Amino acid sequence: ETTKGRAKHYSNVFGAEINAALEQHYGTFGIGLEGRFERINSTSIGRHDRENYGGYLEFKTEVIEKLMINAGAYINYNSKFGWQVFPGLDLGYDITEHWKIIVNAGSSQRIPSFTDLYNNQTANIGNPNLTSENAYQIEGGIKYLSNRIVAQAGYFHRKIDDFIDWQKDDANAGTGTIIPWKPTNIGKNKIDGVNASFRYNFNDPGATTRYFTTLSYNYLHPSVTLADGILSKYAIESLKHQVIANFTINHKNWMLTSSNRFNERISYKSYFIADMRAAYQFHDLNIFADVQNIFDKRYIEAAAVPMPGRWLSAGVKYKLNY
Repeated sequence: ETTKGRAKHYSNVFGAEINAALEQHYGTFGIGLEGRFERINSTSIGRHDRENYGGYLEFKTEVIEKLMINAGAYINYNSKFGWQVFPGLDLGYDITEHWKIIVNAGSSQRIPSFTDLYNNQTANIGNPNLTSENAYQIEGGIKYLSNRIVAQAGYFHRKIDDFIDWQKDDANAGTGTIIPWKPTNIGKNKIDGVNASFRYNFNDPGATTRYFTTLSYNYLHPSVTLADGILSKYAIESLKHQVIANFTINHKNWMLTSSNRFNERISYKSYFIADMRAAYQFHDLNIFADVQNIFDKRYIEAAAVPMPGRWLSAGVKYKLNY
């Protein structure tokens, strides 16, 4: 039956934000407010709505020679999860004209989705008692900049409290009994990672035809603790290695970009995906055409859900100036 397990969702999201900056001789103050209203009516999730409001205040200064400081905090209120505060700090120090050291630390959250909270299907059921994830991250790195080269490398450590994972007991696996996946706050999830990127411009910035390429590599080492006899839907599907290689040709108003990425997950599943975009800029109008997954690679990113094969799209973007 083609309709088995199918769910229909009707959702509405309305958001608005306002921000401003106050520049002083000793630095710049930034302030912003935002609000978001979400509503869903679904055959598998039901009818739900929630509101989210946030505000931030930050201060950026370079009064100390060669040192950039950006400190701030974000205050968030959610109608289901209440108030939370997330401070952050960014530091940048210019070693020389081309070399810079970067250090940042901050905190964030991930609010459970309506699917996490209320889904009600045979193989997947939600958990209305979930709490939001809270993460703390520190990162350090070094950066090199010149007319043609932008390169950087860094290390980061991230710790997530009340990490949400979809799990189930494998005690009845193989018996024919359907045991549904259910999300739960499993505790702490630590991630250590290394990233590096290199961008090279083959021509001077003022050339009529410009060629540039970007190569990046990311390594992630997550640490998730699972109880004996418990299966995880997503933990083993986390990325371990990722290589991205992009090449762009820009001639006057035309641009052609090739994007290629290799992913390997903790489960040792690996795949290579190639995309292509052609675009033309006419004043404030941008016309583009995309080919995603050029080689029609069949792959899975999480659980047993297959990702789309080759697909094509086209569109326009218009920038309003007022």
